[in-house]
Amino acid sequence: MKSKFLAAVFITMSMFAGSTTSPSQASSTFIEGSDPAAAMFNPLAVDSVSMRISPEDFELLKTPNVDWNNEGPWLRCTLSGTIAGQKFGPMTVGMHLKGAWGSWRDVTSKAAFKIKVDEFVPKQTLYGQKLIMLNNMVQDPSYIHEALTYKLMRSLNIPAPRVGYSKVKLNGIDFGLHLNVEPVSKQMLSRWGITSKHLYKGGIPYFPDFVPGHETYFGIESGSTTDISDITELNQTSNFDGDTWFDKISEVADMEQFTTVWAAELFAGHWDGYADNLNNFFINFDNSGKATLLPWGTDQTWNGALDYFSNRGILTSRCQSSPKCAELYLQALAKVASTAKRINLYYYGSSIRDAINSAAALDPWNNNTAWIRQQQDSALSFADQQQSSLANYVVPFDTTVNAIKIDAKYFDYKQVIYLAPANQTVDLKLIPTQRTATGEGFTRILTPGLNTFNMQVISADGQHSSTNSIQLYLLTQRQSKLHLNYTSNLTLDKASTAVLKVLKTKLTASSNIYLTFNTSKFTPKALVNSRIAKIASELKTLKIYPSKISVLVSAIENNQLQITATYQN
Repeated sequence: MKSKFLAAVFITMSMFAGSTTSPSQASSTFIEGSDPAAAMFNPLAVDSVSMRISPEDFELLKTPNVDWNNEGPWLRCTLSGTIAGQKFGPMTVGMHLKGAWGSWRDVTSKAAFKIKVDEFVPKQTLYGQKLIMLNNMVQDPSYIHEALTYKLMRSLNIPAPRVGYSKVKLNGIDFGLHLNVEPVSKQMLSRWGITSKHLYKGGIPYFPDFVPGHETYFGIESGSTTDISDITELNQTSNFDGDTWFDKISEVADMEQFTTVWAAELFAGHWDGYADNLNNFFINFDNSGKATLLPWGTDQTWNGALDYFSNRGILTSRCQSSPKCAELYLQALAKVASTAKRINLYYYGSSIRDAINSAAALDPWNNNTAWIRQQQDSALSFADQQQSSLANYVVPFDTTVNAIKIDAKYFDYKQVIYLAPANQTVDLKLIPTQRTATGEGFTRILTPGLNTFNMQVISADGQHSSTNSIQLYLLTQRQSKLHLNYTSNLTLDKASTAVLKVLKTKLTASSNIYLTFNTSKFTPKALVNSRIAKIASELKTLKIYPSKISVLVSAIENNQLQITATYQN
């Protein structure tokens, strides 16, 4: 009887446990994020989008009614389709064309589209998205350039769009395979934990740089249209040079992030980005006034190598004049080389190629299968060549860290590492990316809670060093016992409700949680299951997932439930 009773409880608990992974853990190689929109940004799936507008509005989408600089008004459109195998719509949305000088087409050719989901129905979203952007890829015959570039950027912790693919029809006309690109917006940035007080876009038609007088050349995507003091302050830093410039700009911009963006741009051959063409980029100012650089328009990538040290943007030239920034940029190049190897762009891109090529072959605007495959193979080969050549180039000065070794185990040094209470004395060793570099190592005694150590890597040529902050959290073993009294089947009395609330607070952010429930042998099994499942559900809402739950029968009252919680924090 007792074993059957415990089995029933564990079955009930498994129903409530669900996925015990965090959003970052839930991410996979291809589907990233735990938000509803993750389903529509799966590059291995080809979705479908069908739009219908009136014949009169269809004529408005032809030249000379519209052009690259005049996308026209939002037209009333009926939208339906399939995403992740699930049908959606019909729904009323706004739609118009999208594109720029090179990629813009009207509906007599392969047009690109923007869909504003809430234009006519307030608060309406599609998988949580208010804006859908369908790129025509007319400047990317491989269909994979943007997917590869944005994957590299995201892997470098640069906020960059996710992508998916969709077959698009308008009024029954087949417009072929399109790339569904996640819009750069407050919504995208919030998924990265970044606030957005002001979001600017740089590029055509003015190609603004970060110099005084160019402030009004930036497009304002969100934020104040009158107070542009943040971009003005950033641009004024170009009045300085050398390390003075670097110190000034570091006050208003995340220069480690900036240097990583343009290192990745140049690695991908993104000649139409900020570094080489003052085009296709966003600048976000967070609530503290700090700027980050965001990539965009990466369809013309992976076609040829670019110079890493001679570029058009004033930031790149100012950086080379500053020893501090030049060193930061060298390490950004090293980070790009190691990241590209780690994520295996060839595998990533070839997997997408194999998933989409049947749909690409049916694209009426570019259905030369042999040509498409040739372009894909060329892009993937170029990515491999870039990784190999950059990896060789960075060997002498690379001080990046691959991992930290704690006793006999390896950990990601960039995260707080939680150690069990038994690990009070530990041997620490930084493992550099380059075998010929030297990572510092030592033995330390830890105190309960957060322990922070600075550890150095010396480059192979001995001329470069980096100091890396390592954070180790020594957990403490704890135990809490509480008694719950029920006034009815699932209702706790006031005192028990308060006691359970205290336990939830203790368990939040704890690990290795073991819960033991003691119940009366006279309490019906179904009622015990329901009580425990309700508590587990409340814990799950707080992202508290016990590692183990046990149930014991004790000589307690029928209306009581005792909990013993063993945990580490």
